[in-house]
Amino acid sequence: MRLLILAVILVVVAGLARAEEGWTIVVLGEVQAGQGFTAELPDDLAFALDPTAQAPPNPPGWTIRMWHSARPETDLVWPANPPYRFDNVRYLDTGYGKTPEQLLAWNPREFLFYPEADTADAAADWVRGKQWQGGEQSPERPEARGTGVLTILDSRIGLVGGVPAVVWLRFEARLSVERWATSAQPKLPVR
Repeated sequence: MRLLILAVILVVVAGLARAEEGWTIVVLGEVQAGQGFTAELPDDLAFALDPTAQAPPNPPGWTIRMWHSARPETDLVWPANPPYRFDNVRYLDTGYGKTPEQLLAWNPREFLFYPEADTADAAADWVRGKQWQGGEQSPERPEARGTGVLTILDSRIGLVGGVPAVVWLRFEARLSVERWATSAQPKLPVR
């Protein structure tokens, strides 16, 4: 009986240490043109390659996106990764004049994300203030505690609508969240 209690305590302590230290997870996946991919992560987060439909002549591609299950409409990746008006690490497509070969050459892709929807909203407010309102009255942008690395492991280029495109990807996404010490948590603006 004493051994069983010790084992349970060790499991609980290991779980608490993991929560204080954060987590890292590796997701492997495949996508075809026009199809998406979604993986559930710890802390009720989700990672996705969302299919994009671009205006012709650009063929479809994908956008890296993450969200929290309680607020799936809040993009946790966009406000953490400038530039906000042009080509960006999140876009796996041939927009902005890229060829399929150039899309694949940007490999690996390192990006940041916010593990909390409220922090992502505060960062999005900061972006809107800086980019579209002349930078006035913008609070400091919250620090992103999540990091991701998307590595394209294999791919195929083909034709979509008669235009060269990446028609299939196999990838690895390594996602990590750093935990805040209780006293270091950022104060978010009141909404």
